[in-house]
Amino acid sequence: MRRLSSLSSARGKITSPPVLSPTVAEEEIPEASVPPRPSTTNTPAIVADVGDVNVQFPDNLLWKRRNMRLDAQGFLMLNAPPGA
Repeated sequence: MRRLSSLSSARGKITSPPVLSPTVAEEEIPEASVPPRPSTTNTPAIVADVGDVNVQFPDNLLWKRRNMRLDAQGFLMLNAPPGA
């Protein structure tokens, strides 16, 4: 009969150290290529008006309707709908 457990046979074997993958250096991003943050004084250009959406607020778990828009830099903006 052949032994199914490998515990007793592992004692006599010499195991080689595990092979590690080579490390990769982290790339530095030059500061000139980082886009500047939008200023809060200028009104951002609206690219798309997504429309009214329902949003649940975490503090009171109530659902409220908000108007969602997408600006030129890709930020989502939620505003209270007019007349609310």
